[in-house]
Amino acid sequence: MEMLLVVAILMVMVSMVFPSIMRMYADHGLKTAVEEVRVKLARTRYLALDSGTIFQFRFEPGGQHYIVLPYELTAQEEESEMTLFGSAPSESYFFGQIPEDMQFESVSDSTFGAERLSEDWLSGFSDKRSIEEITWSPPLLFFADGSAVDALFNIYDEQNQYQAISLRGLTGAVNVDRVRMRPRT
Repeated sequence: MEMLLVVAILMVMVSMVFPSIMRMYADHGLKTAVEEVRVKLARTRYLALDSGTIFQFRFEPGGQHYIVLPYELTAQEEESEMTLFGSAPSESYFFGQIPEDMQFESVSDSTFGAERLSEDWLSGFSDKRSIEEITWSPPLLFFADGSAVDALFNIYDEQNQYQAISLRGLTGAVNVDRVRMRPRT
């Protein structure tokens, strides 16, 4: 009888703790993807500061891809010339994606709109064909003085949870909001 009582108490405790553990686990994938994007945004700011040129971060609205590259074509041409001398410009060019069950979402005026990038912009990438087919957000610019454009966008998952990522123009700081639920439409 005592053994049944102990098992019953353990079952009640597990049933109280289990939902909060599952919520923590459900948020983990989204938080990891958002942290990866936050790091890439900070890296883009660093590249602008370090090189003295303007860099851009773009994402695929409604998709998973993001890209980092110099904003001015002359900067790309200089980096292409550096390849001839053995330097690797690939550290200045990023192409990546967040997990398949997540998507970027435009929120602020600076992230609405879409365009394809021309071959000139993509000269630093080895696989240009797949990148050319993507429709990108307007550029989120990072300037050589550490500032950036003001921007706000979300990353959301298939459970309708999202995290907002904001870019502060004056300082170029990247802020991540807490996980929230998208309103039902």
